[in-house]
Amino acid sequence: SQASLIGTSCPSRYIVLKDEINHTVEDLQKIANLVSSGFQRATKSVEIATPTYYANLVATSAKKWNMSDANGSTVFTTNSGAQTPVKRQNEFYYFRIGLMR
Repeated sequence: SQASLIGTSCPSRYIVLKDEINHTVEDLQKIANLVSSGFQRATKSVEIATPTYYANLVATSAKKWNMSDANGSTVFTTNSGAQTPVKRQNEFYYFRIGLMR
């Protein structure tokens, strides 16, 4: 389990399906601990591997900015659930999301 506040840590269990590099159990544990302690939004280790958190953040952001309708405007959903159509083709972040496809 990772170091965390009292009562909030949980044990991790990993199952190795195929070990082509022949790592020892200690090496795999070190890798798992290093990967879970690199998340910049937390001061302690996190439960899920850091690349998974970042992939989730990127996917959520892309989903917000890439919901286009037929006429090229993007539908943006606010926190209240209201949808506002906004023309976004000429804005920088729309261009960057397009490059990621």
